[in-house]
Amino acid sequence: MEHGLGMLDCPRQISRQSIEFVFKRISLFCIQQQTSWFVHKCGRPNL
Repeated sequence: MEHGLGMLDCPRQISRQSIEFVFKRISLFCIQQQTSWFVHKCGRPNL
């Protein structure tokens, strides 16, 4: 319960970290989706 109260103490910091975490996950997911789509449509890129 102390952890929950701690989160209420700094909602701005927690919300910012949560937003950044979710945004990074979404960005990574989109990059993976675009890469898999490109590989499927055009074949593997030459790295």
